[in-house]
Amino acid sequence: MQTTVPDARTRGAARTWALLPWALLPAALAALAHGSTIDTALADTLFAWEGHRWALADNPIARGLLHDAGQMASKLAWLGVVLAWAATHAVGCWRRHRQPLARLAVSVLVATALVATLKQLMAVHCPWDLVRYGGTAMAGDGGGACFPAGHAAAGYAWLALAFVPATPSRRRIGLAAGLGAGLVFGIDQQLRGAHFLSHDLWSAALCWMVAVVVAGLWPTPSETAP
Repeated sequence: MQTTVPDARTRGAARTWALLPWALLPAALAALAHGSTIDTALADTLFAWEGHRWALADNPIARGLLHDAGQMASKLAWLGVVLAWAATHAVGCWRRHRQPLARLAVSVLVATALVATLKQLMAVHCPWDLVRYGGTAMAGDGGGACFPAGHAAAGYAWLALAFVPATPSRRRIGLAAGLGAGLVFGIDQQLRGAHFLSHDLWSAALCWMVAVVVAGLWPTPSETAP
């Protein structure tokens, strides 16, 4: 009986797709937070700490720096990736970076667009919209646009950096950068009353899923090497 040995491309794809189940971890935590009292308990604590109002909603650092400037930084970083990809067509020695840069740009764009679309379809309120936190809406009555978390996704979308470098150590740095950006943006929005914890966790799950799927469907030569 002849044994079929998987080729390098098959092994490389298998290594990438094996990372997909990690999206289940933030998804499971999000389901737990939403299905229990964790979401509201955390929001209640933050709301009380801020004096029973969202005192940081318009704070210069929370809103001006971490939200507004952070959102612009994410957009400019994406534009920088696109420009770097374009430059690979003009600079010969950069050609090997063309596919990784293109894949990164596509992954970030798809992840943020997916979350933005779901926000409109799901119609879930932000904490600051709810009567419980000084707003006028009731949970579950529709009309909101806060789930999943869009700003957290602007950070978590960069989890795709984990699939750009060729070396494992640099991949870990890319992963840490995307995770760090998502955590900072997500915590900031929770402090402002814009999102519950589960909103951010779902964004992390979706962004990682997109990063793995794009990488799995579009492997680079380094990922198909033996």
